[in-house]
Amino acid sequence: MAVALGHRGSGLLRVLTAKRGEIISKDALLQAAWPGQVVEESNLSVQIAALRKALGTSPAGQEWIATVPRIGYRFLGPGNASRTDNATPVIAVLPFDNVSSDREQEFFAQGLAEDLITDLSRVPGLVVIARNSSFAMRERRGDTRGIGADLGARFIIDGSVRRSSNKVRINVQLIEVAEQAQLWAERFDGDLSDVFTLQDQVVGRVVGALSRVLAVGDAPRNRRPVDIGAYDAFQRGRSIFLRSPEGYREGVALFHKAIQLDPDFAEPHAWLAMSHVQSGLHWGVEPRQSIENAVTEAEAAIGLDPDNGDALAHLGYALAFTPRLGEAGAAFARALNINPNHADAMALKAELLVIEGRPGDGVDLVRSAMRLNPYPPSWYDWMLAFAYYAGGRYEDVVATLNISGVERAPSGRLLAAALAQLGLTDEARAAAAAFLRLMPGFSIQRWLTTQNLQRQQDADRFAEGYRKAGLPE
Repeated sequence: MAVALGHRGSGLLRVLTAKRGEIISKDALLQAAWPGQVVEESNLSVQIAALRKALGTSPAGQEWIATVPRIGYRFLGPGNASRTDNATPVIAVLPFDNVSSDREQEFFAQGLAEDLITDLSRVPGLVVIARNSSFAMRERRGDTRGIGADLGARFIIDGSVRRSSNKVRINVQLIEVAEQAQLWAERFDGDLSDVFTLQDQVVGRVVGALSRVLAVGDAPRNRRPVDIGAYDAFQRGRSIFLRSPEGYREGVALFHKAIQLDPDFAEPHAWLAMSHVQSGLHWGVEPRQSIENAVTEAEAAIGLDPDNGDALAHLGYALAFTPRLGEAGAAFARALNINPNHADAMALKAELLVIEGRPGDGVDLVRSAMRLNPYPPSWYDWMLAFAYYAGGRYEDVVATLNISGVERAPSGRLLAAALAQLGLTDEARAAAAAFLRLMPGFSIQRWLTTQNLQRQQDADRFAEGYRKAGLPE
């Protein structure tokens, strides 16, 4: 049902949806609705309440406009740039249901769905929702209309996997959301050793079904067979790698195990590269050697699979902390040329832009990543906050990190600095103390040695915030 909005409400909605996911300050919204006028803040509250009533709630029962206490508001629904019309082929792959008797096969089923997302992301003409967002719909399986509305997806792929002994069965269906029509469904049976051939068949059949209603390109090249034990180890490692320090250590061990079982398997090399970067930047390992190790592992992965988007993105990220910034940009460009839907690559590249002295472009790129990944992992918020801080947007830093939480160590450091720059000394020192409990070895000077900020003013801005927050020199 159409709802009439006044011109002020319409103006506010345009501003909020144009910057979906971003914190919009009350002052900015007041200026948007009442340009050049001085009005009471209560007028804004009335307009926001009217908008909430008009918009209703999402299929998940969530309000579309979130209040950020003392700061402003944030629009959580699809923004203008993420809305799609019926001609746009946006597709979401839900996590495959593990119907095996062994619950440990959950990693295997999840891995097959992740690989399908990666392969479909490389099909020309398709926009594919990122894994984190589509997998967030796990508990809503069956509500395809609501999932499609929340993710802005026209098509949904759902499926199940049964693995028993040396056999595997994959059931997959392709659904058009608006018509609630099953465009295609098929069952794939084979030996476990043939699972990668089965994956290629699934991708080919999905693309074939879509090509009957849309103009899409060809399916990507065939997947190289991988030792199934190595595949299992890698998928398990990737699923826990960024959850916690313990998960990080276990994930790294599983990547090494995967390489031992199959030395020509590119993906674990790519993720070991990321582990080395994280070690050098955040976990106290010698940074120069860590970055060199990261570059070596990423280049090894690319040598095994030149079109591996993760390997190229991780190489670009590692090189961002070296003098080879041009090569870093080239690696990111290749990753996004091969896979234009690689939201993680976009979010990682944002840090390169900040390093180069382009924080505004970094903010824009994280926002683009969030349009492909509307339910992103928390490190996206950290990247957004990092770019905000470099641009001197301290209120946006605080609002972003207060919403996402600061369970990750780098977030606590950044939150403390932003609070200090805003003159909120007590809150800043509390955040700094919480951060130091996680990272007791932190020092400002060591942090500066891990960075590659090209503008001295940026390095000074970060160091100033850390000092004001009471972090050790």
